[in-house]
Amino acid sequence: MKLIYSAVASLILTIFLISCQKEVDLQNGGGGTTQKDIIGSYNFVGIGYTQSASVVAGTGTAQEKILTKTGFNTTNNVGTINITATDFKTNLVGYKAAGIVTTEYYLGGALVQSMDAPFDQDYPPSSGNSTYRKINNDSIYFETGLDGDPTPLGARVRWSGDTLLMTIKYSDTYSEDLGGGVMAQVNEAYTQVIKMKKQ
Repeated sequence: MKLIYSAVASLILTIFLISCQKEVDLQNGGGGTTQKDIIGSYNFVGIGYTQSASVVAGTGTAQEKILTKTGFNTTNNVGTINITATDFKTNLVGYKAAGIVTTEYYLGGALVQSMDAPFDQDYPPSSGNSTYRKINNDSIYFETGLDGDPTPLGARVRWSGDTLLMTIKYSDTYSEDLGGGVMAQVNEAYTQVIKMKKQ
């Protein structure tokens, strides 16, 4: 018997749309190699993104589980980024994100349904400023998040030729009340790579 499939499905969609609003792994380790200084002006090249999430509610033959995964590389990338010793400034950065969200629904451990749903979202050009501090040679930390998002986050930085790659990783496990006394266990993770080419 299905517990609350629509509530679980709604929760997983919410995770996909606003997953960046939780605290991230600050990635303080490493830093043993010398990196080029990141200070400078860049053209925004794009974002590579992968995400997976699961929501589990109930037990035994009545257990419901939804798994989702997605990934994309942005297109129609525009804008510039200026990095100083303390600030990360975006100027009219915009892009298009399009891909497929794959969702699998399990009941009592058996796969009941698998579905692919396309998404296509335009992010119009916008500008912002975020302060950061250097942790070590390959890690930086944004105490107030990026572009107005209040969530602190950490990032690893590395070079590929003249392109700066900034990688942000996130994972979390928590309980969510679906209503009616039904609790769900939520696991979510994503990796985001922001690409900037030195001017």
